[in-house]
Amino acid sequence: MEQLINITDAIFLGHVGEVELGASAIAGIYYLTVYMLGFGFCIGLQVIIARRNGEQKYGEVGMVFFQGLLFLSVLAVFLCLLIHVISPFILKQLITSSEVCQGVILYLDWRSFGLLFSFPFLAIRSFFVGITHTKALSWLAIVAVIINIPFNYFLIFILDLGISGVAIASSLAEMGSLVVIGIYMWMKIDKLKYGLKPVYDGQLLLKVLKLSVWSMLHAFISMAP
Repeated sequence: MEQLINITDAIFLGHVGEVELGASAIAGIYYLTVYMLGFGFCIGLQVIIARRNGEQKYGEVGMVFFQGLLFLSVLAVFLCLLIHVISPFILKQLITSSEVCQGVILYLDWRSFGLLFSFPFLAIRSFFVGITHTKALSWLAIVAVIINIPFNYFLIFILDLGISGVAIASSLAEMGSLVVIGIYMWMKIDKLKYGLKPVYDGQLLLKVLKLSVWSMLHAFISMAP
C-alpha cells in the first residue's frame, strides 16, 4: 500500500516541479524506512496470532492482537514526535540543496502523521493474515489509492499546497484505509470467538517483542540508506 501511495504522489508532483518531485522521493524513502519498524514488529505479531489460531486457541488471538495494537500505537506516537524533532537536523547534514531539504522537511511534517494510522492498520492486517482471513486485504490498497487521488488533486491544484498537500493526502489515505478495515473487522469478525476486547498483558507483550525485535531491525536496516 505504501508503495502505491508513493507512486501516486510522484505522478502528481511531476506536474508541480522537479524540486518537489525529488524532495518527495527522498522523503518517501525516509518515511518508508521508519514505517518498516512497525512492519517488522508485525511479522512476529502475525506469527503468534497464527500459532494461536492453528492451535484453535481462538480466545487468545484477541489478547495477542491487542498487545500488538497497543505497542504499535505507542510506537507510532513516539516515532511521529521523533521525526518532527530530529529530522530537520539529520536532513540538513545529508542533503546539500537547501530547497530540496526544505521540501523534504515540509513533506515529513505532514506525512509523519500517517504513522498514527498505518501502524494500527498493520496490527489489524496481522490479525487478518494470522486467522487466514485475507480477502479484505486484497482490495484495501485500491481503497487507499482511490482516497489518495482526489485529495492529491484538490490539495495540490485547488488549494495550491504543493508538496505539503501530497503529504496530507497520503496521510488521509492511510486514515481512510484504517477506518474501512476497522469497520469491516467490527462487522464481519466474530468478536466473542476471537476474544476481541481491550486487555493488557505485559508478559505477552514482552514475548511478542522478543520474537519481533530482530525482524524490526532487519526490516529497518534493509531500507535504511
